[in-house]
Amino acid sequence: MRKTKSIKFNGEELTVRELTVSQVKQVVEALEDFHPSFIDVVMDRAVPAMAVCKSAGLELDNLENSDIALSELENLYDEVLSVNPILAAMMERLRQLAMEATG
Repeated sequence: MRKTKSIKFNGEELTVRELTVSQVKQVVEALEDFHPSFIDVVMDRAVPAMAVCKSAGLELDNLENSDIALSELENLYDEVLSVNPILAAMMERLRQLAMEATG
């Protein structure tokens, strides 16, 4: 069964969902031509902002242009990763491999 969790985000109720295999595949394929977003730079997490947005049903452009506090954004990441632990572990492994490859 797909994991979900209801959270408060930006003053509203939001449901974060575990990504499906096909959604994770889309995220990995997008990494081939990956350009970090502003949110990626700010958060500096292994899981890209596009995956967090996909899990939360949010648009990255809207998130980048919002007045959301960084602490609230950090909480969103934590909640998304809590329902996507396999994705988080995989992305951390990929990040380590990329760092090792670039020396």
